[in-house]
Amino acid sequence: MIYREASEVYWDNERKSFKAPAPRKWSYADWFHHIVKVTHSCSIKLVLVNSTQWVNVPSEVKAGICAK
Repeated sequence: MIYREASEVYWDNERKSFKAPAPRKWSYADWFHHIVKVTHSCSIKLVLVNSTQWVNVPSEVKAGICAK
């Protein structure tokens, strides 16, 4: 159902994750929050938890994601 939102967010079945295009005008944090908003509109609740594993995510990107 995500593809019906026309939001550039889609499910990557091979990676088992939601994906969005590489940031152009938006930051990675902006895209992250956009994915959370779009999935929420499809009754999917994505949340960060204390045990979230951050792999190859620069500290400034992580800070931007966690700040909102």
